[in-house]
Amino acid sequence: MQQQTKVNSWGRVAHLGKKNGVASALALAGVLLLSACGGSSSQITNNDLPDPGMDGVAPTLTAVSIKQAKEKVGSKTGIAKLGQSVSLSFTASEGLMTPVVMINGQAAAVQGSIQNWSAKREMNDADVDGMVTFEIQYQDVSGETGAPVSATTDASAVEYCVEGCADPNDNPLVGDWRLAGAGSLRVGPAPLDGGWYSVSASDVVTRACQFDDIFRFNADGSFENVQQDDTWLENWQGGGDEGSCGLPVAPHDGSTAALWDFDDVAGTLTLQGMGAHLGLAKAVNEGELPNVGAPESVTYTVETLSASGTDLTVVIEAGAGVFWTFDFRKAQSRPPIVGSWKLAGEGSFRVGPAALDGGWFSPDAVVIAARDCLMDDVFYFGEDGSFSNLQGGSTWLEGWQNGGADEACGAPVAPHDGSMKGYYMLDEAAGTLTLEGKGAHLGLPKAVNTGEVNNGAAIPDRLTYTIDVLGANGSAMTVYIESGEGVFWTFDF
Repeated sequence: MQQQTKVNSWGRVAHLGKKNGVASALALAGVLLLSACGGSSSQITNNDLPDPGMDGVAPTLTAVSIKQAKEKVGSKTGIAKLGQSVSLSFTASEGLMTPVVMINGQAAAVQGSIQNWSAKREMNDADVDGMVTFEIQYQDVSGETGAPVSATTDASAVEYCVEGCADPNDNPLVGDWRLAGAGSLRVGPAPLDGGWYSVSASDVVTRACQFDDIFRFNADGSFENVQQDDTWLENWQGGGDEGSCGLPVAPHDGSTAALWDFDDVAGTLTLQGMGAHLGLAKAVNEGELPNVGAPESVTYTVETLSASGTDLTVVIEAGAGVFWTFDFRKAQSRPPIVGSWKLAGEGSFRVGPAALDGGWFSPDAVVIAARDCLMDDVFYFGEDGSFSNLQGGSTWLEGWQNGGADEACGAPVAPHDGSMKGYYMLDEAAGTLTLEGKGAHLGLPKAVNTGEVNNGAAIPDRLTYTIDVLGANGSAMTVYIESGEGVFWTFDF
């Protein structure tokens, strides 16, 4: 006998007592009395309907798509590696019994109902490199069997590579690179050493204009410094005693045509063209600017260059015994979570008895309009691992945050006001996203792992969310958190 539940405007579940025991007992007594009186059994038998049998019309699948499970939508160039999951979504012309789905010859977990279904399977050691295959077997509710399906309707496809797929014909240097965050720019008495200076996480924030600079290696051998009209200027460039952001200064402004040459045998990378540089403009082979003149070419030693073309470390000896080291990450290979995120509108924060479910509460257009101060909140993930709640002086406050007053927009309340330093850890293999720092949160501050803060749960120093979707292009993300047993908050960004 299930308990009844009711939900307030924010999805808080309140349990009602079991009050239907007497009614159930009376109903049971009535059934027994009717049976004892006789005649009812034959009447029920006479009213049994015959099995309607198959309807003569075979079902079909009208839409089939495949993707790596963490992608938002399928594409022609989907890829997956060991430990990642591949998912199928498909729609039928009519209601189906639960289909049987094989992905790469192994059974997949199927869920859905009526016409809309999905299946998912984690890639494992039994899978071999190549295009992922599938087969869907299905029948409608009358028992008619449809033709097995093993092709998508949208040309989507997934290639599986145990260690991740890469084109062996691509030069791993070609593309856009950025400095890789804290520690990626350093100097010391030996290669890779940062004993004299190493850029900190706070420096990365201060020098944001430098950490968005692009070092572009084109396939035709040309090189570009792309600085978006704003970069870090040192004092010798007019940036003041401490340095500051400002307009790039020639010849280090990308205005000179430049070329690059990588000698993989010697392990050297040479840029030709006055002003062309990696990392810092001042570090050249003869010394440090302005103590020496700007040269026509600069040669770096390549310490690491990943075969996948995602990570690069170079060193330059800028005068005797002065070694500058620069770590880069391919710009498009930055973790897709890096950047600023906002809630995605209607239905984007919801609660229910299961992950992704909004059965207890899901905001409609009216709710979204009333909570505009929440919808403009920014959840910022830095490339250096920092996390910030940026609320612009106003956010949505619930009663537990404002002394029991009605819910309304208002000044953020500590510790959920972004005043505490936060960090994040993305574990793509486990599919989890962890925030560290008291008050750091996604979506709503009350939803924590041990329950809901408004119902007595303590504000933790750490929160862990499960990632359902994180697009490779960094455009969409869905996470959920179980806030106490059986209470699932889901957030779309």
